[in-house]
Amino acid sequence: MNTTFCILGGAGDLAGRLLIPGIAQYLEQYDRYGVRLLGVGREDVDYPAFVRESLSTAGTALNDDRLADSASFIAGDATDPATLNTIVSAAADTRLVLYFALAPAVIKEAVDALADVDLPQDTILAIEKPFGTSASEADELDAALADLLPEEQIVRIDHFLHETPVINLVGLLRTTAPVANSWNSQSIESITVLFDEDLTLEGRADFYESTGAAVDMLQSHLLQSLARVLAGGGPANEILDAMEYVDGSARRARYTAGEIDGERVPSYVDEEGVDPDNETETLAQFQVRVDTEQWRDTVFTLRSGKAIGNPRQEFEITYRDLDSNPDQDADPARLIVPFKDALALEVPVPDHGRAGETTNVTLTAAADSSELTPYGRVARGILNEDDSVGVDKGAPQRAWRIMEPVLEAFEQGTAPMEEYPAGSQGPDGWL
Repeated sequence: MNTTFCILGGAGDLAGRLLIPGIAQYLEQYDRYGVRLLGVGREDVDYPAFVRESLSTAGTALNDDRLADSASFIAGDATDPATLNTIVSAAADTRLVLYFALAPAVIKEAVDALADVDLPQDTILAIEKPFGTSASEADELDAALADLLPEEQIVRIDHFLHETPVINLVGLLRTTAPVANSWNSQSIESITVLFDEDLTLEGRADFYESTGAAVDMLQSHLLQSLARVLAGGGPANEILDAMEYVDGSARRARYTAGEIDGERVPSYVDEEGVDPDNETETLAQFQVRVDTEQWRDTVFTLRSGKAIGNPRQEFEITYRDLDSNPDQDADPARLIVPFKDALALEVPVPDHGRAGETTNVTLTAAADSSELTPYGRVARGILNEDDSVGVDKGAPQRAWRIMEPVLEAFEQGTAPMEEYPAGSQGPDGWL
């Protein structure tokens, strides 16, 4: 079936940097000629040129101009029914995918405007995260979407569900008995999900000042990824229902002037577009517990931040010590599943030179490179109507509920703002 893949916010950063290259990558591998791109935005754009630049910058393997040549653009307001009707007309005789690469408030206005549009019955609506800015807003958006189309035609996108560690851990749980049989509190002391970056603000003050690290990364990406993994790749809402914030564990900080890879970096508060009075954090961390028989005694830590030197991006699973280990001071065994095609297992082994003591050995393995990026997998899931491509209905609301005490601690000052030099590992005493 031919598809018109319409991107609302089609000339934005997400579309150009991630989504269009992901679509192209999927089409290169599987279905090159069945999709036409249609961008929508307030200002007119030479969309074939925009698509070519996007693919060139991303280094995609797509080796002809067909995707760019067939691309077109509609200059208009995505919250205006007239613009939306123009999109429907432009997609006549094809399946229409409407991808909302817009700010949450604009997404809700655009969805409301669709009530005055005669959508084709097979339309797919794909909503980019964050899904609302609170649990109540997520409820309102769900209700508006339900008035338009059946649930199976609505996709709530979080591309972290398609990142390498989520796929690899779910795969290990389904295929590898030693991992699957120890996937519980009896064997696992803690699981940490880390996604630090050496990137700074990168000119995105308007967006970042409205979110901060906690909302941008922890509320959606890391919570949803953790829940998907704990559920073994299946529906995650039961895990999210059982997940509770650990009182007093919220921490926040922002970077001061420093150096990253030999380049001087200004303080966050001195970056263009930043209001210091907003108290926007660039690093956030907190812990949760999951009140189920399987996970009740395991501690889960989530952390993400910007301007971190030698950043770690990984799931870190720490196993409990065995009573039979003669060296009770030994470091515990850990399974490290990074955000790249690799695995590492750190294990204590006997030190043959010192009786009763152990030394740690790290076993590493590199996997074959994935054929698709996370957004390539998103494109595949949408176009193939795979119901596992997005987060479950109700999952965003559950994540907002978990985040409420974290955001309250930030707002009330019970989690005071700390500082760390750009290029450092973050404040002392953190992970």
